Amino acid sequence: MSESHNPLIGWYRKLIRPFFGEHEPEKLAEFDKDARRIEEIESDLHEHLPVCFLGGSGVGKSTLINALVFAAESYIPSGGVGPLTAQALTVCHGDHPSFEVDYHSVDRINRVIFGLERHYQAQLGKQGRPTVETDPEELGLEMTGEDESVTLNSLANDDGDEKEKIINEIRKQAVLMIAGSQDAERALPYLIDALLVAYGRKTRHGSLILPEDEQRIKGIQIALQYGKNKRPFICAEGKDEKFRDLLGDHATGYLAPIIRKLKVRWNIEMLKGGLTLVDLPGVGVAGDVNAEVTETWIKEHAKAIILVVDTRGVRETEAELLRNSGFLSRLLHASGDPSSDPVVLMVAVTHADKIAEQEYLDNKSRFPQKRKAEYLAEVFEKVNSRIRCQVEEQLTKVWKFSSGLSETKTEVLQGIIANLQVFPVSAPEYRKLLLKDEDSIAFIKTPEQSNIPQMVAALQKVVKERTADRHQHLEAEESRFFNRLRARINVTKTQWEEETRAEAEAVELRKSLDEFIETEKLRLEFSNRQGAFREFLKSTLPTQIAKVVTEASVKARKEVYAYMQDLQFAHWKTLQAAVRRGGTFYGSRHIDLPRDFALRFEEPIAEVWGKTLLREIRKRTREYADDSVAQVERILKWAKSQGARANTSLLQAQVEVIKTDAQKLNAVGKEAVEELREEVKNSLIKKIESPIRRKCKAFVESHRDEGSGVKSRILGLFGELADVTIEAATEPAIELLTERFRQVDKQIREVFDEHQEYNDPITSASNAVVSSHEERLRRSDKKKRELVLTSLGTIVGESPLPWEDKPEPVAETAVA
Repeated sequence: MSESHNPLIGWYRKLIRPFFGEHEPEKLAEFDKDARRIEEIESDLHEHLPVCFLGGSGVGKSTLINALVFAAESYIPSGGVGPLTAQALTVCHGDHPSFEVDYHSVDRINRVIFGLERHYQAQLGKQGRPTVETDPEELGLEMTGEDESVTLNSLANDDGDEKEKIINEIRKQAVLMIAGSQDAERALPYLIDALLVAYGRKTRHGSLILPEDEQRIKGIQIALQYGKNKRPFICAEGKDEKFRDLLGDHATGYLAPIIRKLKVRWNIEMLKGGLTLVDLPGVGVAGDVNAEVTETWIKEHAKAIILVVDTRGVRETEAELLRNSGFLSRLLHASGDPSSDPVVLMVAVTHADKIAEQEYLDNKSRFPQKRKAEYLAEVFEKVNSRIRCQVEEQLTKVWKFSSGLSETKTEVLQGIIANLQVFPVSAPEYRKLLLKDEDSIAFIKTPEQSNIPQMVAALQKVVKERTADRHQHLEAEESRFFNRLRARINVTKTQWEEETRAEAEAVELRKSLDEFIETEKLRLEFSNRQGAFREFLKSTLPTQIAKVVTEASVKARKEVYAYMQDLQFAHWKTLQAAVRRGGTFYGSRHIDLPRDFALRFEEPIAEVWGKTLLREIRKRTREYADDSVAQVERILKWAKSQGARANTSLLQAQVEVIKTDAQKLNAVGKEAVEELREEVKNSLIKKIESPIRRKCKAFVESHRDEGSGVKSRILGLFGELADVTIEAATEPAIELLTERFRQVDKQIREVFDEHQEYNDPITSASNAVVSSHEERLRRSDKKKRELVLTSLGTIVGESPLPWEDKPEPVAETAVA
């Protein structure tokens, strides 16, 4: 057994565990488990506290992070590099600045090359010039995973509203990689050839590589080799004289589009204490892999979410982003006990400086003395109040059923609004102020006018609160563990201190106690309550699970139908691409039927588990534990009425044991909530995905995905899928919740099996008042009693926490 640095665990393993191993070995498994749990919680104290930035492209998310962390410098990608930038960029504290990069494998750059080639051939066709059929093999592209060319093939032929935007993003990435700037001039055939050379292939259009691009192409070749070998690239200041240049190349420069993960460590005060800033890709704009990365961070790790919006505020798009990222369903899972998984929502509002500039120009003749900074302060004030209304309005809009918000969702939404923090900021003016550049003078005079320092303070406060939460959690677990150890030791100590009673006297006392128990019908009363509790665990709750999941499926069906209605506005080619890819398409519109359907099924399931089932389990378990305490206290009251005839000290210690163990029962199911959250999502997606893909495949094979009326047919198919998938998910959801319940039930039964006090509190209390003949014999050996009490005295004497009413050394009393 490893040595622990925790004084309480060290005390337990040094003194109590060996004692129990000799005298009460049946207690070891239970207390060992509690000790490991405390060590796990203690290790969490050193984990980082992620604050995740979420927002659409072009709102200034990365610019804001640059201002918060690097002040006047700029190292985080910004300016619309596009969907192939880092899936999750993290910035945390380090004693010395450094960064670590994981690159994409070749399949990511395939998208750019193949997309550009398809687009180029389409352009030639429109000009009436000869075209060449394009496929990945002909270009020499390695398809290491699922063939992603279908997506870009669809994009190249898609006439949707966002087609041009997506193609432009791909082109900007290519120009950035080859020329080092998104605004550089490079012909489309040249970009394709240069990327093919970087890929290690021959040129396709006979381009000659420009000398100024050669170094970047070599850098891409090296990066792709790292990605292919799945090796990280690590660089630290002081060890590489080009550290700052290399960080710039990776974070905002030509290598940015092929970075999968980028972790930056920086030595600044704000990041001390564990704060980690995470720049996440938006859900539904950057592809399925990025969506999964964002969802994982939001649902499992984030301690605060910062939604970044411009001065237009929070619209339906941003509300959907919060929903699709899993933020809202996470709150639903913890709705029964919000303190068990606290997460704060902040809204950062950018571009306020642009509004202030415009208002200054518009009103300059009327108010010549009024400064731009004053207009900025007014914009900040207006935005602050408006954002709160928008958050409530838009979240209600994307979350409500046709009949309105459920009671649980209403409570969760009220909690969001009550704790919402809004920060209108001006990162550009803040950085100008710090740069003190004569060619770009800030119109603010102090950093506070930008609201950036206030936001930094708020983030530090979140870290302090979450750190305090962790310490309180640890202290609470330590206190529960100590109290349970102390209660058990007090019972053992009292048993060994007790003088052996004369056999005749013990028999007489036992007889009187049995008569009291019979007269008061204590056994019958407790037996009835015990039977009801066991029936609840065995039959009532499983039946209730089936009932509430069925009700949840009705709600989910309504949500899915509402989602399907919205798809009517999608372009027919987008729908066609989605059905050809089994219900998933990331292009001019984000469609992921398995994930979207699963999310709408998960939300009512989360409500049911967190607010209904788990709360009922805890309530009934607590009532049962209270019944056990009440029964023992009735016997204790009788024993006290017997005066000197009955020794009540042991029974009083027994009552304390039951009460401390009841605290453990109150925490039953907390770990099950964490496990359920991820299981629901993953298992439902798997169950839903199969029938969707099967039906889409049959639809395509029958050629119903082409010809006139295709959009209507596809929408009809998706309507059928709504019913099929809800039916497919209902039974697995029941099985999943039932299995989670079995885990909780197992926790309860383990506590009961370890404690006779719960299974049979009447007999346990009786034995505490009148020891059995065998127990009296066991403790009648004076020498053994002395050794045991000496050991107990050492345990009490070396207690790391105050021992209430600490007695004189037990061994001396025993010898006397």
